Amino acid sequence: MKLSHKIRNAVVFIVFLALLSIPVVCIFLLSSAEQKSYLAGEVKPHTSLSYGELVAPSYQDFEEYYTLSGTYEPYEAFVQELDANTALIISVGDEVQTGNVIGYCGTNPVLAAGNGILREKAETYLCFDSLDSVCFVGNVNPLVAERLFTWNGGLTTTEGYKVTPYFRSTLVKNGTVQVKFLVEGDHACGESVPTFDVRTGRVYRQLLALPDACVYKKADGKYYVRVVNGDQVIEKPVVVDMRSGNYLSVVGVEETDLCDSGYKSAFGFGS
Repeated sequence: MKLSHKIRNAVVFIVFLALLSIPVVCIFLLSSAEQKSYLAGEVKPHTSLSYGELVAPSYQDFEEYYTLSGTYEPYEAFVQELDANTALIISVGDEVQTGNVIGYCGTNPVLAAGNGILREKAETYLCFDSLDSVCFVGNVNPLVAERLFTWNGGLTTTEGYKVTPYFRSTLVKNGTVQVKFLVEGDHACGESVPTFDVRTGRVYRQLLALPDACVYKKADGKYYVRVVNGDQVIEKPVVVDMRSGNYLSVVGVEETDLCDSGYKSAFGFGS
């Protein structure tokens, strides 16, 4: 009887421990599942239907910025008055620096009043584009221009220099409009800027994203991804909004989609 009593107590104790462990196990499983949703997208080896590894979309944080290209050009002018009898030795388009001889009034040399490029000459004055006041000039999509010129939170370059919107054209040409920005720092007139990042400081949390290698642009100007789910291959159109390193935020895919990361490079599609 004593042995039976001890066995019964042991069984009760084991059952009690098992009941206590169930909530802990459930919490662990839920926590693991939640953590997976924040990890980089699942990667699977390529199959006979794919040209590269299959990558599932993942959730990423994106800092809003826009990449432009353009040049630094003058945005201010200055006028230098002349005696009507001045004989000029410079022509429209010539660059001068302060103190350069630009003509003669009788035997007296006439010196340039500033650093600039001669834009217009008349009998009694000269008009120069100032080389001391330059701005960044580029072309962007009208929607991007609207965002940048209406954003009140301040704009900066990647290096942290302040960027101030100065001019936005209303004329759309080849799908873009001309924009001009005043940029802190020293910049040379005529300097070409192939990559000019303008940052808003705004961060978008947990957007669905894919590696750049999965997203390709076709001749129609639209973006696509090649999805391989099981034995089915589907080309899905997507909308690309922002970039963060090698990742793009995309709209138009599901979390469970497995996207071909080799199709873009295999067929030479653009980004």
